[in-house]
Amino acid sequence: MSQFWIANSVSTREEFLVYAEKLMAENPYVMWEWVYGKPRTGKQNNSLYLYCRLLAEELNKRGITFQEFFKEGYQVPWSKEIVKENIWNPMQRAVAGESSSKDLTTIEVQEIYEHINAKSAEVGVHVPWPVREK
Repeated sequence: MSQFWIANSVSTREEFLVYAEKLMAENPYVMWEWVYGKPRTGKQNNSLYLYCRLLAEELNKRGITFQEFFKEGYQVPWSKEIVKENIWNPMQRAVAGESSSKDLTTIEVQEIYEHINAKSAEVGVHVPWPVREK
């Protein structure tokens, strides 16, 4: 059985410690796992995929091929999936050391975007991070 506890203040930390003591008294085996930093939000996840699609569309519109962007010899049109797998994910691993975007913090998402935006600017492309209008 898996459960979690968010401790983001002195009071929630103290409550967790009381709960942890109770669990240890009642169960012969308890395994603890923890995560640092606030995980990326659902809105950030939606924005990440929208950004990948928008960047793919802009690169295609400008005629910038995958080959030109990466200098590796491929010549295929951009898609959201190609952007995610060949631009976002490698940058994500380099910047945050994470293989899954679900493990990113809100700050890491922004850092990854900034690095990709700087690279795409080298070929004259800027796609702002998507923001939902109210």
